[in-house]
Amino acid sequence: MKRRGPGLDTSVVLRLLTGEPEHQAQRAARFFETQVAKGFFPCVSDQVISEAYFALCYHYKVPKSEALRVLGAFVNGGEVVCLGVSGEILKQPDLGRAKPGFIDQV
Repeated sequence: MKRRGPGLDTSVVLRLLTGEPEHQAQRAARFFETQVAKGFFPCVSDQVISEAYFALCYHYKVPKSEALRVLGAFVNGGEVVCLGVSGEILKQPDLGRAKPGFIDQV
């Protein structure tokens, strides 16, 4: 069983995924890497993943299918613990075209 680490909020997840703003992204990456090196797996909630999805699509102009792919890789990459159902939902093939969509399934 993975040792749960601290919860990550939406802003930290966005910094890790976008690298912007650079100084905050570097700080987020150092924090994340330190937790993993200590044997902890940072946690993310469905709410954080949902908010990050909307921010990627609407503020960062990332296409929905790419946002879902990036979030799926992050949540299911083995270094974080997903506290809800979004990790399993993000494993669905062609989720960008699914009905109901990602947010409705969460």
